[in-house]
Amino acid sequence: ISWNTEAGSSDLLSAALNISNGGGGIFKWTAASDSAWLSVSATAGSDAQTIMVSADPSGQPANSSTSGTITLQALDGADQVIQTVTVPVTIHVGNPGYGEAPGVRIIRFVYLPYLAR
Repeated sequence: ISWNTEAGSSDLLSAALNISNGGGGIFKWTAASDSAWLSVSATAGSDAQTIMVSADPSGQPANSSTSGTITLQALDGADQVIQTVTVPVTIHVGNPGYGEAPGVRIIRFVYLPYLAR
């Protein structure tokens, strides 16, 4: 998850994160953030759900990027962790040298040469 925002903004940023069970059986999960500026709308559940990830850009330095992580854990029926997924989250404040205007999402592609003999 990545956001661009203007320097000095205090508008809360948010994105939906879908949690689902690709297999069968009992499905429980937990969600946690590693940063004070980053939060989730629910920290645990027992079924597929969409949670909101929110980021507070206030206090972030202008023309910088700040990163954090949301950690999701799938639990079995005995509450043992069976899978961990980390979701990287970044806020770009102002124009931290990326050559793009705040609020604009850009998809970047890297093309590598292919050599065959």
